[in-house]
Amino acid sequence: RRNKVRRELRACQDSGVRISVCPGTAGLDERTARLQLALREKYLVGGSVESILADYENLRVALDDRVIVFRAERDGQLVGMSLALLDGDRLHLRLVGFDYAQDLDFLYFSVLFYAPIEWGTRNGIASYAFGTSSYPAKLARGCVPKPLYAIVRWPDPDRATCEERARAHEEALIGELGIERIEEEK
Repeated sequence: RRNKVRRELRACQDSGVRISVCPGTAGLDERTARLQLALREKYLVGGSVESILADYENLRVALDDRVIVFRAERDGQLVGMSLALLDGDRLHLRLVGFDYAQDLDFLYFSVLFYAPIEWGTRNGIASYAFGTSSYPAKLARGCVPKPLYAIVRWPDPDRATCEERARAHEEALIGELGIERIEEEK
């Protein structure tokens, strides 16, 4: 795994990308919003630059001292970014954005995993939360999935539909993670 990480880091650096770390929301602007919107559009989520800028403003008001922005530039042009939130000694990676017109050369992994981990080792971070998607990529880079628990009371009219969707999502995750189901004793 280390050789893979080193190769990916080297390829990203050799492509001319430099990643800087910006504490607080000062590292967020219309350019980062456009990168985030590009990712949303790629995955058919949608939104607008204005709605993303409004989200940035909410972060500034409520959490500015806990925001860390990783900005990736090549030849003075912003090509990627990730936004993380500090929670004590834990770093939560919240979102990313990219300029898909560029050749990204492992930029996704550099800006989402490697730069935050490098920064975190110098700043007392003990654990990282990388979110709930792209499991194969995360597992290949050493992430360990940990279950999250919640109690949900579905509204009565929607209960059957919601339970069915939750079961289907659980089955898809079990398949994606390669987990063998253990049958419960009755």
